[in-house]
Amino acid sequence: MMMVTAILLLAAQAGPPDTARVPPPVRVEARPAPAGAAALNDVDAAVRRADRDDRLTGRDVRRARNEASQLRDLRDRYAAGGLSDAEAREIETRAQVMESILNAPASCAPR
Repeated sequence: MMMVTAILLLAAQAGPPDTARVPPPVRVEARPAPAGAAALNDVDAAVRRADRDDRLTGRDVRRARNEASQLRDLRDRYAAGGLSDAEAREIETRAQVMESILNAPASCAPR
C-alpha cells in the first residue's frame, strides 16, 4: 500500500505528460459528384433483369427500386459537399451488394 502511495506521489509531482500538443489537422480529399453512378446503373439493370426473368415478386421489385432510390439519395447528399473516398466506397459497396443479391440464383420460384 505504501509503495502505491509513493508511486502516485511521484506521478503527481512529475506533472502532466508531454501529450498536450494538438495533432495536425487531417486533410480530406473530396471527389466531384457523381461517383458511383456506374454502380447504380448496374443495380438498375440488375433490377430490370430480375423483373424481366420473373425471379422477383412485384413486391420485391418495388423494394429493390426503393433501395436503389435511397442509395441514389444518399449519394446526392454525400456529393453536396464533395464525396470523400470513404463515402464513395460506401456507395459502391452498397451497390455491389445489392447487385449481387439481385443476380443470385433464386432459391425458390416467386409466388
